[in-house]
Amino acid sequence: MTTTATTTHSGSDPIGISIVPITGQVNIYGGSVDGVTIDYVSGNDSYEVECHLEDEWHITAKNVYYSYGIIWLECWDTDDGDYYGWIDSNYINFDNISLGDWTILSFDGEVNTHGGSVDGVTISYVYGDEENYTVERHVEDGWNVVIENVYYSYGIVWLECWDADDGDYYGWIDSYYIDLKS
Repeated sequence: MTTTATTTHSGSDPIGISIVPITGQVNIYGGSVDGVTIDYVSGNDSYEVECHLEDEWHITAKNVYYSYGIIWLECWDTDDGDYYGWIDSNYINFDNISLGDWTILSFDGEVNTHGGSVDGVTISYVYGDEENYTVERHVEDGWNVVIENVYYSYGIVWLECWDADDGDYYGWIDSYYIDLKS
């Protein structure tokens, strides 16, 4: 699944979306910029560098995350596929798109397990730590949620969810168990 952003988010919670891979190049006018870890971008860890990128390096971006007032892009080297980490979008020029055309996702849904519950899991599992399946919260059928992040892994579209009434954090839920509200 690929998603492009179409609604506005004005809060301070991090937002993430999956995008059609887009290409571009680093534009920092001669210096370098850091590609940082997802743990930093998602607010779970201190600033840690994946890679230092030089001006005019060609990148392919596949995921977007909003935190710290910055739109971050998860990037790889377009030529050899090396992983660069998450880069501040202010330092990237795209080949055929303007980042100013994007806004951030936020939508409501209802858990639909047909009577049971579903696990809301941690970000580390969703982002590839297969051996660390950890449950944030068991979420019951019929609960209303606010969804602000989307990520694709393990063949599943994951939605990061909070309780729509009191804001409790539920973690990442398999989108199969969420009915979106219009």
